[in-house]
Amino acid sequence: MDVLALPAFSLLILSCASNGALPVAIFGNALVHFLGEISFSIYLIHALFLEVGARVADVYAPGSI
Repeated sequence: MDVLALPAFSLLILSCASNGALPVAIFGNALVHFLGEISFSIYLIHALFLEVGARVADVYAPGSI
């Protein structure tokens, strides 16, 4: 399966980059754009939440992490 994954992902990237009708229909709408915006912002701050969660867990259950 790994041998097929590289060409498959390459074709997927090329088809999305070509601005064809199908990729534009799938990825060019407002909902997908909104989901991309919020996922990027969550990516930027998720390390902060992980650190705070680890510290809280250490306070309430020492040695658990």
